[in-house]
Amino acid sequence: LFLLLFVNLNEDYFYYYEYLFILMLVTLFVGFLFKVFDLMFLFILVEGLSLCLYILVSSNYSSITIGEASIKYFILAVLSSLFFLLAICIIYFQYGTFNLMKLKIFFLSGDNQISLSFFFACLLLIGSFFFKLGIVPFQLWVVEVYYGVSLSTFFFLSVYSKYIFFIVFFKLFLNFLLFFNNYFFWIFLISGCLSIFFGIMGSLVTVDIKKIMAYGSIVHSGFIILCFLNFSYYSIYAFIFYLFSYIFLMINFFIIFLLFKMFDFNLNTIFDLVYIKQSSVFLSFVLFFIFLSMAGIPPFIGFFSKYFVLYNLYILNYNYIYVILLILLLNIIGVFVYLRFGIFLFFAEVKYKIFYIKKYKTLNFLILLFFFFNFFGFIFCFILYKYCYILIFYNFICFI
Repeated sequence: LFLLLFVNLNEDYFYYYEYLFILMLVTLFVGFLFKVFDLMFLFILVEGLSLCLYILVSSNYSSITIGEASIKYFILAVLSSLFFLLAICIIYFQYGTFNLMKLKIFFLSGDNQISLSFFFACLLLIGSFFFKLGIVPFQLWVVEVYYGVSLSTFFFLSVYSKYIFFIVFFKLFLNFLLFFNNYFFWIFLISGCLSIFFGIMGSLVTVDIKKIMAYGSIVHSGFIILCFLNFSYYSIYAFIFYLFSYIFLMINFFIIFLLFKMFDFNLNTIFDLVYIKQSSVFLSFVLFFIFLSMAGIPPFIGFFSKYFVLYNLYILNYNYIYVILLILLLNIIGVFVYLRFGIFLFFAEVKYKIFYIKKYKTLNFLILLFFFFNFFGFIFCFILYKYCYILIFYNFICFI
């Protein structure tokens, strides 16, 4: 889908075969990432994927803003990779193996008493992935880098790489971070809540759509990391459902973004939304429904994904009802942020059109498909809850 949308249709990379080669290389790394159970091999694959991200971020060097963003991302990402490598070295020094299965067997057979060095290694490991996922306190690079890169790279960073790094972090969590979750519980809780707070407050003070979506990715990362507070069937389900619903919503948004760009209409700020209604009322409603879903308004799929995360926090401990109320109050502010889009989409008056929408059967079919998924996602959530045990069974087979 990514190749279809951004290689064949995006003029920025139409003549750059290196871009296609990098995407194929990323696909190769990801194919191994899902199957590897060795920490050193995992580090090599993550670094290979990060190297491709460095190239994609710095591929469009037409302005000094993009060059500055790429240099910042490169320096900070290399620093987080060094944290990851140092954590692996400490784990190998203490347990004498890189294999995740052997570590899991050792933790299952032991008394799960954590040493100071291993605790420090786990902190380095968590901090490294918090940086790659843009979670507080390692979120400062997200807005500048996302704002400085091109549209296709923005999509790649906010959807594809975030999905991969969350899956890798979930694998590490299932294999050995799970056994010491009581030591890192408050780290996940505080980082998740602060990510939600920082993302919502940051989106209030900007009108640039790229920056708003960057702050929104920080908010969604904060919600997803709250699923790691405990290990249960419901928490795994909440994690999978939120991650996939976020990916589908972002893909739908970028398809519409790409459709506008094909007609030489750049959607840069929220003030540019006033021209969409004059060209296509259907796209205005679809775009507004995407924003409502990201805000967590029922009956859209974004409401159910946030509901499952907060309900997982509630069944973990009834005393966390105050934390849930705080997150809900912050989300109300987030609703105000996304309702601003509706004001410019429907209530601002424009007397002329600046672009004309043509019919593209493939893009219109994808937009309509994701629209029904967004509106009738509550049906999908019950189906996923029924078959979520397949993931747990797969992990058990790998452990055997």
